[in-house]
Formats: sequence, C-alpha cells, structure tokens
Amino acid sequence: MRIAMTGGATGIGAAIAQKYCDEGHQLTVFDIAEPSAPVEKWVALDLSNPASIDAALAAVDGPFDVLINNAGLPPRDGLKELILKVNFFGFRQFSQGFEEKLAPGAHRQYRLACRGYVATKS
Repeated sequence: MRIAMTGGATGIGAAIAQKYCDEGHQLTVFDIAEPSAPVEKWVALDLSNPASIDAALAAVDGPFDVLINNAGLPPRDGLKELILKVNFFGFRQFSQGFEEKLAPGAHRQYRLACRGYVATKS
C-alpha cells in the first residue's frame, strides 16, 4: 500500500511510520524533521509556511492509497497564531492540495493527533 503521512518524525507519528515500514508499505513522510524510520521518501514540510506546503505537494506524484494527517502543535501559551497557522490553515492547504494525488477510493485520516481526538473520513 502507498501511504502519505504528515508528522511522521516524532512521537505517535514516528511509531506509526515505523509500523508501516515494518509491514512493508511504501511510506512517504512529510515533516520538518527527517524520520528515523526507513521510509521510502521524506519530504521537508513546514505547515506554518504556505510556500513550504506548495513545494512539498510539488515534490510527490500520486496515486496514494492512504493519507494520514498527523502533524500538529499542541496548545501552548503565547503560540496561538502559530498553532492556528499549522493546525488549521496549513492542515487545510495541504489536505486540499493532496486530494488530486489520492487514488479513487483512497482512505483519509484527518487530524490524528489533536488533543486526543480522532476524526476519520473515508
């Protein structure tokens, strides 16, 4: 299966990336930091920067079978603007831009790591 995932370098995302690699999936990770898992491809992505999002989207071709949006920032004092840029505007821009790279019938996992809530759309 060909999987695209944001936020696969640390925390929950790193564990998910390692699991998919161990299972033999073709995994492309989009993250600021390079993942430690042996992914097929790492694409640098800063979700607070629209130009970085555009460059990341241009760096890959579909079709992908799964999109997992795991990247995000937890609530932190003094960072409301940055959190809004990453968790809403960046998330939205990346997700909308990635739609054309998904195979027909592909699965989408939106907002995996957001204060313990999980929302999915298939």
